Amino acid sequence: MRSTIALLFIALASTALAQSKPTCDTPAHHAFDFWLGDWDVKNAKGDTAGSSHIERILDGCVIFENWTSPGYAGKSFNTFGPKTQKWTQYWVDTAGTPAAIPDVQCRWKAK
Repeated sequence: MRSTIALLFIALASTALAQSKPTCDTPAHHAFDFWLGDWDVKNAKGDTAGSSHIERILDGCVIFENWTSPGYAGKSFNTFGPKTQKWTQYWVDTAGTPAAIPDVQCRWKAK
C-alpha cells in the first residue's frame, strides 16, 4: 500500500513539474553559448593542458563540461538561476573534490 501511494505521488509530482517547467531558451541562458564545443586547452607557455567537451543537456537548462587531462578529469554542471539571474557552476573531479562556484560571470577575452 505504501509503495503504491509513493509511486502515485511521484507520478503526480513529475506530471506537475513537467507542466510547469520553465523555459531555458532566454538570452541569459545563452550567455555561455560561445563555450559549447570541443576545446584543446593550452597553458600560458602554449603547452597542452587538457581537453574539454562542452554541451547543453537536460532540455538546454544545463551546460555540461567534460574536462580531461593526463591523470586528471573533472565534470561541471553550469546552471542559470531565473530567480537570482546568476550562473552557478557545480564541479567535481577525479579526486572527489566537489565545488559550487556561485555568481559565475561571462567574461570572454579573444586573442
